[in-house]
Amino acid sequence: MTAEEELLKLEKELAEAIVKNNLEDIGRLVTDDWIIIDPDGEIVDRARFFEVIKSGALTHGMMESEDFRVRV
Repeated sequence: MTAEEELLKLEKELAEAIVKNNLEDIGRLVTDDWIIIDPDGEIVDRARFFEVIKSGALTHGMMESEDFRVRV
C-alpha cells in the first residue's frame, strides 16, 4: 500500500469512527493537539470535541468526503 493509499484509508476510518461516536477509534486516529473548525469558525480542540461526543450532544448520521488529493 502506498503512503497516499494509507492516508486515505485512515481518513475513511476516522469518518467511520466519528459517525459511530467511537471515542476509542477517534482517539487512536487523531493527535493530542488535533483541532477542528466548527461551522462558526471557532476552534474546537480534541478534549472539547471528545466531551461533546461523549455527552451525546453531537452525532453524525454520515460523513461524506469528496475530491481528496493526497501528496506525500
